[in-house]
Formats: sequence, structure tokens, C-alpha cells
Amino acid sequence: MDYPSALVMVVTLDIEPAWEAEFDRWHVEEHVPLLLSLPGFVAAERWRALRGQPEYMAWYQLDSLDAYEKSAGGALTLRPEHAAVVNTEWAARVREHRKVEVAFYQQLTAPDGFAYGPAWDGGKTKSAANITFRTSIPPEHESEFNRWYLEEHFPNLTSVPGVLMGRRFKAIEGEPQYMARYDYVDATVPDSEVWLAAAETPWTHAIRKKHVDRRLVLYERIGGQS
Repeated sequence: MDYPSALVMVVTLDIEPAWEAEFDRWHVEEHVPLLLSLPGFVAAERWRALRGQPEYMAWYQLDSLDAYEKSAGGALTLRPEHAAVVNTEWAARVREHRKVEVAFYQQLTAPDGFAYGPAWDGGKTKSAANITFRTSIPPEHESEFNRWYLEEHFPNLTSVPGVLMGRRFKAIEGEPQYMARYDYVDATVPDSEVWLAAAETPWTHAIRKKHVDRRLVLYERIGGQS
């Protein structure tokens, strides 16, 4: 797939150190295969933080929310027949030892929702690292925030050497409100002088003061994409 699915479920979590090995085994051997058997699930990735928190991120690409329904409180929950598939005894044991947050995002439309970077080679190179940035913005600043992203920030960052692609999303459930992800050939790209020059502009510094619940994490890939 050379154009990623526009709908994603992002699971960020920390795991008790004594349970990390068991969690890894459960995730690879049982959890991901079961999720990918459900309607709408297209692919799964897992990432570990090199800088920032939480320590882990699971990223699921979806082509629909057919596996979900709205609960009485309005939240997206797995339909009972699908929850029965993934809520195994092994899952119950492992889940007691993690702290997790789940959010669903819809990719924004072009030109401010997706861009290939200079390192894009048709999908032959899989990203080794990414920065995932999430933030909310007060309504009175939202118009300027989106104008800054469209006119300066997104095109600047996605033009940096070593960038494979950039994507930008808005939450359909969960927080923070906006998310951007930039994929790299390796984890050195966001520390390069070119990246820092593109990211640290006067307009960026002004907008950053208006962020609420700002979360910036540099991740390395764990394993391949399923």
C-alpha cells in the first residue's frame, strides 16, 4: 500500500517492566492476528519511544469502523461478537499490567493531510523511526493553527532530507485533538540542523504557546508491519 489508510487507531501505553516480555509475546502471537481478523483492520505497527512518553505506541490502520459501535455513553467500543474474539484469557492477564490510552483519528484532506518526503521511494523503504506529535488547540486559535500548518509547518517538515512522509489527522474520538506523524529513514533526522531549522521558526514559537496537552514522542519501530 503506497497511500496509507486514512483512518487510524492509536494506542499508547506503558507496561510494568516485569511484564514486558510477556506483553511482547502476547501482542505478536495473539493480539495483532486477532485484531487483523476483525472487519476494518488493515495493518498494525508497534513502536518504542526513544524520547518522550508513553513508552509504547501501537498504530492500527483501518478502512472502516465496522468492528465498533457507540456505547450508551457515546464512546466507540468493539461490538460484542468482536470483543469476544480479542478478550481472551491471555489478554486479561496481560492487561492488568499496563496503562493504556486509545484514540481514533481521521486523516485530513490534501494538501495539509499527507505529503511524501524527499526520501520516499515508492514504499520500498519502511520507516525506521517517526515523530508523533499530538496537541489540542483552543477554538479561538484553531484557524491560525491550521493556517500555520498548511502554509508553513507541514510543507517545511516534509521537505527535510530523510523524511519519507508526513501525515496529519484530527481526532474523531479521544484526545488530543490533532495529530501529526513524520516518518524517517532513521532516528537521526529530527536532530539534524535542517529539521531543526524547519521546525523552529518564529511562527512556530508563537503557535506553540497556544497548544494544550502537547505530546511529542520520537519512536523507533519494533519489528515489521503486519
